[in-house]
Amino acid sequence: MKKVFFFSAFFLIACACNNTSKLGSSEKMPSPKSETNPDSLAENYFLIDSSAAILPKESTIKQTIAASNLPVVNLHKTISDDNQSVWLTITDLDAGQLRIRIGHSNPEANIRISRLVLPDGNTEGPFGRELLYNVSQKGNYGIVISRNNMASGSPVGDLSITIER
Repeated sequence: MKKVFFFSAFFLIACACNNTSKLGSSEKMPSPKSETNPDSLAENYFLIDSSAAILPKESTIKQTIAASNLPVVNLHKTISDDNQSVWLTITDLDAGQLRIRIGHSNPEANIRISRLVLPDGNTEGPFGRELLYNVSQKGNYGIVISRNNMASGSPVGDLSITIER
């Protein structure tokens, strides 16, 4: 009986090691750090981001903000679908402190600052409804605002976003 178990286990391990299916393989996708156009950065980010299956790029609300418009920018967006997200790009941002706050018409709404995409293509996050970040790289920064997939509730409603320097 021990021999049958041993050979069965060996067979399963050998099959798993020799599996050539493409399930676990990753194809080379364009790198967001090689792009200088903020729209291309957003499109490439959603191609390589694991949330693309949950947040397809067709359901994103995009807006580009020049850093020269800061110290304070107030935006108002309406999320009309549970899978919709907001992608903001701040262009030509230089070193200093950046504060982002989001509010919602429903205080119980499931919404957060999901990711901060740095000019070099690295990402940070997730965060909550407020982010205080020390900017050290000059360039374009992406901000993704979406629902928390680990919590219940809907993000649908009116969203207010404040960006400050």
